[in-house]
Amino acid sequence: MKSLQRREIVVVLVIGLIAVAAVTEAPGHLGELVRRQVLNSFAFLTSIQLIAGLVGIFILERKFPAQPNVPLFSPAVAMDALYTFVVQPLTVVLLVLMSDPLSNFLADNASWLVVDTTRNLPLPVALICGLVITDFFVWLAHVLKHKIPLLWRFHIIHHSQVQINMFTSNRIHPVEHVQDLIIQTLPYFILFPSLTSNWKSFMVLNVLYAWQQRFQHSNIATNLGPLRYIIVTPQSHRVHHSLIEEHWNSNYGSVFTWDRLFGMQHADVESYPITGLNDNDFPEPTTWSPRDFLRCLADQFTYPFKSDVIARVSQPLDADRMTSRYR
Repeated sequence: MKSLQRREIVVVLVIGLIAVAAVTEAPGHLGELVRRQVLNSFAFLTSIQLIAGLVGIFILERKFPAQPNVPLFSPAVAMDALYTFVVQPLTVVLLVLMSDPLSNFLADNASWLVVDTTRNLPLPVALICGLVITDFFVWLAHVLKHKIPLLWRFHIIHHSQVQINMFTSNRIHPVEHVQDLIIQTLPYFILFPSLTSNWKSFMVLNVLYAWQQRFQHSNIATNLGPLRYIIVTPQSHRVHHSLIEEHWNSNYGSVFTWDRLFGMQHADVESYPITGLNDNDFPEPTTWSPRDFLRCLADQFTYPFKSDVIARVSQPLDADRMTSRYR
């Protein structure tokens, strides 16, 4: 076996530091947060909830596949699952490092923003209001990720998956993950602080939100019939991930179809296009070798920093340049 390259060593060190923090709870509060996140990730990947969800989605994917030639499990799919263990704890570290500055900024400059608009509403109504308003901000942020080059550089990683699957919702660069967590939680802390104190209900809402993300990324051929006018479907979101130019810049919705209100919903409700990036050199594992996974994870983390990355992925699909993995 060839010696590990520098980028792979860095990934090993990062994973090692996360493991040390998780086991020893060092350094202090940060270690405890990382440990909790690692345990939560492991608990999720071994939970009855996930097993039941996996079985249900796998049955639907087998019976109604959007792309019949996509395997139910492969190194590329496993890479998405790996993001759960690596990116989420790493994101916790980044959030902790920036949480105090953010809290201090809000306290010193924007305390007037905190207004609990749902304190007197029944809890179910308040939760629904919180979900709708937060989902609008998520939709708006998603649009900006595609329009602002700096944000698009990191969002590209999420769009890189050829074998789109339920774990693709986890394939998010750590920098983008921090942005998402802030966008998804800040509206609650500003507009619905009483909801955040009701932790169990707040967590149920987040679990339902996460499963919607997994469902819409699954390899299932369905547009949900009339529900597609309200809820984002696997067919609609696959069009958003499409490699075909005519599908670009549409279907940004996360839970609700805000695109219909703003004229950004694509009219195609039947096709299930190929997904991924028009870059044959994008790093993706093709074997089960641990070294292959380390190399690809390191390369995916550094991919947004390539000077020509936007030019690479912004070209229309050229069939002559596509490798067999897109066919």
